[in-house]
Amino acid sequence: MRGPVISKVPGLLEYLAQTQRSIDKVLVIFDADRRKPDELEREFKRRISKDYSFQVIPIIVVEELEAWLIADPAALRNLLGKSRDFKNPEKIRHPKAELQKLLSRTTRYTPEVARRLAQSLDLKMLERRCSSFREFQRALES
Repeated sequence: MRGPVISKVPGLLEYLAQTQRSIDKVLVIFDADRRKPDELEREFKRRISKDYSFQVIPIIVVEELEAWLIADPAALRNLLGKSRDFKNPEKIRHPKAELQKLLSRTTRYTPEVARRLAQSLDLKMLERRCSSFREFQRALES
């Protein structure tokens, strides 16, 4: 794992352990970014070696979170006015770039665009097409 996010996780977990007594689990969601998810999970577990009173579950999105956002062609069409049918979005090398291609020249990819897309996704479609989303769902339900 790289970048500042993973370096902040241990401190955030410590903060939660000290201030939040009613937490059952914490999901830490991050992109694989062309790395093998099983290697990333092992690295994550090495960095988070302390036992907490709550469960810490890594959710590794293959390749990027935007793979989830492009999984539903109907949501893309409804929100963006055009779509592509990405049958296996987790196999796309740069899903964020694919999403940006679908946006009009006047629309930038922003957190608001991501939020609106996420709200309109068919979760059953997402579940069928993205194994990392299925892992996320299982973690929520466990």
